[in-house]
Amino acid sequence: MEFKDIVATKPGYFDQLEVYYQDKIYPCKKTNDEVLDQIDRVFGLTLLDESDLKVRKLDTYHDVKQAIAACNHLYIYELNLSSASKKYYKYHEERFSKEYPILIFYSREEDYLDSNCPLIQFEIKIMQGIDKSDIVSRSSGFKNYLNSMYLLDDMRCKIELKVIVFDLGGTLMRYVGLPFSWADFYHEGFEEIIRKYQCHVSQRTVENSVQMLKDINPRLHYREIAYSAESVFIKALEPWHLDVPVQSCIETFWSGLKLEAEIYPETIPVLQKLREKGWAIAALTDLPSAMPDELFRRNISGLLEYFDYYVSSAVSGYRKPNGRGLQMISERFATPIQELIFVGDEEKDRETAIRAGCQFILIDRNDKQEDSVTDLSELLTLLDENVLCEERKRWTES
Repeated sequence: MEFKDIVATKPGYFDQLEVYYQDKIYPCKKTNDEVLDQIDRVFGLTLLDESDLKVRKLDTYHDVKQAIAACNHLYIYELNLSSASKKYYKYHEERFSKEYPILIFYSREEDYLDSNCPLIQFEIKIMQGIDKSDIVSRSSGFKNYLNSMYLLDDMRCKIELKVIVFDLGGTLMRYVGLPFSWADFYHEGFEEIIRKYQCHVSQRTVENSVQMLKDINPRLHYREIAYSAESVFIKALEPWHLDVPVQSCIETFWSGLKLEAEIYPETIPVLQKLREKGWAIAALTDLPSAMPDELFRRNISGLLEYFDYYVSSAVSGYRKPNGRGLQMISERFATPIQELIFVGDEEKDRETAIRAGCQFILIDRNDKQEDSVTDLSELLTLLDENVLCEERKRWTES
């Protein structure tokens, strides 16, 4: 059963809802304190005081007046604008002025928790959960709970938040002069450690450490589980018996490779254009094997401000073609994974999209293929011409 098949006016409506949401019904009632904490973790909240309300004239709005009148001890929070709340704000701003933010009204004494945004109101009802006894008895409370889930999904479907996901290496940037696999350069990294810390280790020990890195290089030996740089180097350097922090050795190793990150010339202008057109932009990248996320982020610092959400293999715990990264992005933007558009330059990127069931655009800067673009400027044209409408149709029919 698909969501679109459920119609509120048809017989058996609630039975259909129970079947459709069976994996999302949690028989666990939460307190309003717990729900407020969850909202804060997911979206971020800022407490507003009386002066904030007056200066921004928020106390003139009917919802605010109503909440203040209902409670003697009321706290008013503003929902932070972030990648997680972007879709909610899009819905909210289509109905109110941009000066009127999404607010959360909370009073512990009156056991009161509400919002001025219908989407968040339904989120609160769902987060509050349902007692097992209500599920068993099919009570009116359970029906209201199911109906809230349906109405929330229905509202979400009507919000057109477009989310595009970019691979990084080979798509938005590259490391100058480095090949597909970096295994042949590992010697230079270890030699830099020897030089800096005046290590006395045999050539055989160095070769064994190089081999350890090659053994876990996913370009040479397939794996989807992401290993932390620290765990890799602790093992590789154990026979060296160094009295040097492993983090210092990692920094030194990578400095020995003399990496030079280059952002493709059209990358930033295209990202700016996408932002202007209302796209939410996410990054999904596999880190070079044994490279710390912090180092990679420094190398691409010029790109980070253009991402609403950044997911690396270190963040998700998995490497492509595992779909965990795309799932995280889907959840972050409250957008069905099938609605994401993933742009990458490798077959593993295509396989990632296929596994997740989302759309894919191949960028091939060397050899123009029938289903690819040669640079990001062509991507803009492709999106503007809505060529993906037919692509989406093929995906749903296959």
